[in-house]
Amino acid sequence: MSQGLDSTLLTVWEEAVDAHPLDRAVSLISGFARIPRAEAAALPMGTRDRRLFALTGRLFGGEIRVFGTCAACGAETEVVLPVAAALEVALPEVYFSVTPQGKSHPCRLPDSRDLAQALQAAAPREALLQTIVGVDAPEPDLLAEGETALEARAGLSALTLAHRCADCGAEAATPFDILDYLWRRISAEAQRLMCDIHLLAKAYGWTSGELLGLSRRRRAAHIA
Repeated sequence: MSQGLDSTLLTVWEEAVDAHPLDRAVSLISGFARIPRAEAAALPMGTRDRRLFALTGRLFGGEIRVFGTCAACGAETEVVLPVAAALEVALPEVYFSVTPQGKSHPCRLPDSRDLAQALQAAAPREALLQTIVGVDAPEPDLLAEGETALEARAGLSALTLAHRCADCGAEAATPFDILDYLWRRISAEAQRLMCDIHLLAKAYGWTSGELLGLSRRRRAAHIA
């Protein structure tokens, strides 16, 4: 990770640390891609998650490693997901149609703004489906078809990782949330960077800006 990325990571982490996950995703995409927040918030959820996978690869390399406990025997199990494989998942069409009772009706995939608005409603699921079908009081058949179509187009937003326990051979599938994974990695990296800055600033009297301007190799050499 370059000096510039280190500085950006700390800035974005500070901005998003207390944010709702929806706002956090917008901050990550906006901050690292240097695009307006409104543009990041308008990305359909599948596109948003692809951007988060790409950012994961940019910051932390081409493999995502997830560790868990086998439900059958209790052994630790590891799943490796290549970032490239996630980026190859086709993005669904943003605009599509459903045909309740044989009549075509236009729909669209939601974005972060739609989810945030739905979460404020008394019935978030129904509110989100109404947004998808573009009707305030849709018929039950239209809601049902809209929900089925949305689930079929979930893509990276509903990713599961299939794995087999190396000890007992038990198979399982675990849901994977790229935003949660990426944020935990960024939080850990931010803490590590701040620890480095603290140690070096205390020893040399340099500012955080001066320290972040050093390469990682030089910072590590000073700490050593």
